Amino acid sequence: MDNRYCSFEEFAQAFEKKWIKTAIEHGLVDEQMDIYLAKVRKNALFVWKKNQGDEWIEKQGYIIVDRKPSEEEIFYKKLGRGRPRKHELNRLQHAIHVRLDEETYQKLLSLCQKSNLDLSETIRMLIKKG
Repeated sequence: MDNRYCSFEEFAQAFEKKWIKTAIEHGLVDEQMDIYLAKVRKNALFVWKKNQGDEWIEKQGYIIVDRKPSEEEIFYKKLGRGRPRKHELNRLQHAIHVRLDEETYQKLLSLCQKSNLDLSETIRMLIKKG
């Protein structure tokens, strides 16, 4: 259960999935199951708020949810190490590798210097220009 989540929906889904197994094992059906799931959803929201889910997603793009953190753990939770993860919408999906002759490479470098961009940004700019 102590995993990384990028949204409340993702967390609530995992939380509910875990507790549905327990409900089925105890033989809950129909109306009893609906009442039980309503309590589980309410509890998921409580755990999310207790772990300050929205704030951590804003700070580092994800949250690691502890089942029962103490008061100190909530307030002194450290940020993750390394580069912050990009949100799914901003993340680039494809990487390519291209071999260039010396002349083309020098032209690309000079264009980078003129436009004050790095290689990747310059290539993206040229592709968008068409």
